[in-house]
Amino acid sequence: MRVNWTIEKIQKIADKYSTRSSFQKNDLRAYKAAQARKILDIVCAHMKLFRRTYSLKELQIEALKYKARGEFQKKNATLYSYARKRGILDGICQHMEPVRIDWSIELIQEKANLCQTRGEFQKRFIQAYAAAYTRGILDQICLHMTNSMSEPYSLEEIQNEANKYKTRGEFCVGNSNIYHVAVRRPDYEDIVAHMAPSSSAAYTDDEIHKEALRYATRQEFIKGSPAHYGAAWRKNSLELFCSHMKPSSGSSLPEKELLILIKTIYPAAKSFRDSKVKINNKPYIKGFDIDILVGGKGIEFDGTYWHSFEGLRKSKRRSEWSDEDILNYHNLKDGWFASKGIQILHIKEEDWNLDKEACIKDCLSFLRKSS
Repeated sequence: MRVNWTIEKIQKIADKYSTRSSFQKNDLRAYKAAQARKILDIVCAHMKLFRRTYSLKELQIEALKYKARGEFQKKNATLYSYARKRGILDGICQHMEPVRIDWSIELIQEKANLCQTRGEFQKRFIQAYAAAYTRGILDQICLHMTNSMSEPYSLEEIQNEANKYKTRGEFCVGNSNIYHVAVRRPDYEDIVAHMAPSSSAAYTDDEIHKEALRYATRQEFIKGSPAHYGAAWRKNSLELFCSHMKPSSGSSLPEKELLILIKTIYPAAKSFRDSKVKINNKPYIKGFDIDILVGGKGIEFDGTYWHSFEGLRKSKRRSEWSDEDILNYHNLKDGWFASKGIQILHIKEEDWNLDKEACIKDCLSFLRKSS
């Protein structure tokens, strides 16, 4: 039956909804009629507007208000994120000077003293937190803090469970809940002292060096001998063992390195592609990838170029996507996986280059938290 879509009839339907997305989802015919008659803005005037587009000039004007990227991100996260997703953040931030702070123990302690928990410390003063972690003084700096996470298992319960297994990998697979609690404890090494070391932990420096010499780039090293690569990283000696190698091309190396490191704690970690994606009114979106998947947690490594508007637009898989979809890529992807019960953590390439250790810690902290 054909409906005579008058403005009054469309408006009456639109008044039921508070957002355009709910209008479109629940009354698609009325929504399309409004589009066809070019009155969508009129009938949706009462609705909340969650997103809008910004011109390059608007972004430049906003960026000029700030002296550093951190200040820009803190005071206008919306425009900062929008510029980053369009891949123009570097361009509009050229006038900014990098803020470099000499994080002395006294200065780190001063910031830490303003916080009651490590979570608060990390959230409010991420640079100070990262400096403390990198210098190996985080426990010392946080002695005054309360433990924001209650321990669900006693030491006796953890030790009794750990005694059932011969290796850390078996422990992780056999009882991941208790394993993840154990890993957080400062006496973790004592708990697993009876276990046989992993094969990668048993490598000597000479064995790692001999294996590393077989490869011309780190990417080849990762692919050809991930166990030796992981052992080199845990010894904090990658630069030494890889000094003869040429720089690897492409942006895939950091995410592969991160996957290998996470697999040393979570053996089941893997890259994943969902090829059965179905989003209303977007039949051309047929699949999404996750760089690292561990159970119901996913980690995405956002390369500066490949996750920019230009990089995403270049992909043949997204040739049919609209520019709006490209700009909304991360929301679409995260929303899809959220509907499947999978949480996503994003690691930015610029953050990785600034402080790799802090990024790794963020990933492990994210994976250890219960869903």
